Amino acid sequence: MNTERNPCETDLSYSYQNCVIQRLVSNDICKPYWLKNIAHDRICSNVSEMESYFMQLQSLKTMYDETLFEKYKCKKPCTFMEYKVRPCKF
Repeated sequence: MNTERNPCETDLSYSYQNCVIQRLVSNDICKPYWLKNIAHDRICSNVSEMESYFMQLQSLKTMYDETLFEKYKCKKPCTFMEYKVRPCKF
């Protein structure tokens, strides 16, 4: 639902993941070399820089959706895939 309290992005080409990662690396850390679609000038060049990146990334796992939105201002997509599992009949 696209509401004021819980906004979503209608653009079908939008990537929530890319938005969050883009904002994450914009906070003065480097980006791993494999993130080709993330704009950032500084690529991580040693293990301690990569460790810093991964620690920041790890912190996202425990954040509530509201906290993530407040910190990074990334909207979730308005569309989603729904998967349903049906029981097998033998």
